[in-house]
Amino acid sequence: MIFTLIIALPVLYSNSVNIVSFVDLRIMGGIGVFILSFCFKSWNDLKQKLFSPYIVFLVTLSIFSFGQSFLYTINYISEERDLIGYAGITINDIFYAQSYTLVMITCFHIGALMSIKKSNYNTKKSLNVDYSLAIKKIGIILFIISIIPFLYSLINDMIVSLTRGYGALYEIEERVGLDNIFLIVANYFIPSYICLYVGFRKNVKVLRMLNIFAVVIIIVIFITGGRTNGVILIATAILIYNFIIKPLTKKQYVIILVLGIFLLSILSVISNTRSNSGRGIDSYTNNIEKGQNSALNTICEMGGSMFCLIKTKDYVPNTEDYRYGKSYLFSFTTLIPNINFWKIHPAVKESDLNAWLTKKVDMGYGTGFSMVAESYINFGWFGSIVMLLMGYVFASFMNVSKIRNNDYAKFVFCMIIFWFTISTVRNSFISVVRGVCFFAWPIYAYIIYYTKHHKTYGLNIRNRR
Repeated sequence: MIFTLIIALPVLYSNSVNIVSFVDLRIMGGIGVFILSFCFKSWNDLKQKLFSPYIVFLVTLSIFSFGQSFLYTINYISEERDLIGYAGITINDIFYAQSYTLVMITCFHIGALMSIKKSNYNTKKSLNVDYSLAIKKIGIILFIISIIPFLYSLINDMIVSLTRGYGALYEIEERVGLDNIFLIVANYFIPSYICLYVGFRKNVKVLRMLNIFAVVIIIVIFITGGRTNGVILIATAILIYNFIIKPLTKKQYVIILVLGIFLLSILSVISNTRSNSGRGIDSYTNNIEKGQNSALNTICEMGGSMFCLIKTKDYVPNTEDYRYGKSYLFSFTTLIPNINFWKIHPAVKESDLNAWLTKKVDMGYGTGFSMVAESYINFGWFGSIVMLLMGYVFASFMNVSKIRNNDYAKFVFCMIIFWFTISTVRNSFISVVRGVCFFAWPIYAYIIYYTKHHKTYGLNIRNRR
């Protein structure tokens, strides 16, 4: 009920302003800060862990969808990243996009709150099941299968980026189905890493090796210029450590916050240099020396994703009709390989909204898309209903409270879902379908089946965390 009233704030304010000024953008940004703060409070008050996969997802969604507006509240504008004046975008465009975005984020969180309910776990049954052996086994199998394709793709991307610039990585058209089998196999590496970390949670030597390997991968990703996967991998590792190894202390949270601000500055440097071909160490050091407000610039750049919503509103419904759920529905066709069934795969034609918008605005690089923009292109303001449903489903999938009673199978499922779905904030629904159907569910089903088949029950509970 409280959030229903909160939804009215941006709507009423946007309808009360006749001539929009920058002050109105700042006020709407302030409303956004209030709403996000209340989201944190409500989640924490309902006895959920504040630092959790869902909250990380919500923060990511808010920054990418509303990041620049948050900075407007402190009167910060990046001349290079600000949307005002970019590609013909006006203050009016941003103002009404702010209103829509805040309603969608609020509805998403309402759905998440609705997913919270009392646990119906059978404690006795849960305590007599140990999934560790199955998790280790599937982790090792997936690691062996995916390590070579993953390293090949990672190293190849780094070489291409360093020699030709980061933009060269997007010159290859996205593939779907059997043509994409090599990339699909490589994508099993991170799920294998999650399984290995959870399965070997008591083996200090293995955990140390996994940590070192993760650091190397993150560094290579940053050198390549692909910041998103590097940051998500860092968040994933911290979440796993916090929930299954050792809960973070207040001091460690402060350290992570400080390092997070520093990381935002590094991301700004990467953004400024990754387009350069033949770049070396001096390219990065020179940008570090010149960097001013780098962390804020990174948030401003991320918040530029509101561009997708604004430009989508230019075409829908003015020149194109709403899609009425087609982008969501046809995302499931990605599960069907294109073996001469279609000239253009339906998943590409109907669900690749990044390609649609890039073609519409006639840009030489991918515009990306956003979760908020996809809700609009399908249903306009009725997209709020979709966002509410998504909040319910996403929060349910990423509910780490399910790890109680040592149910690490569900924790593995939650973290794999987190890895694949968090990119949705800067993409479209198709990534969710792939993450759930190709990765999370099959791995979870294997763990349950293997454990049941080999009857790993009644183990010494005192030896388990």
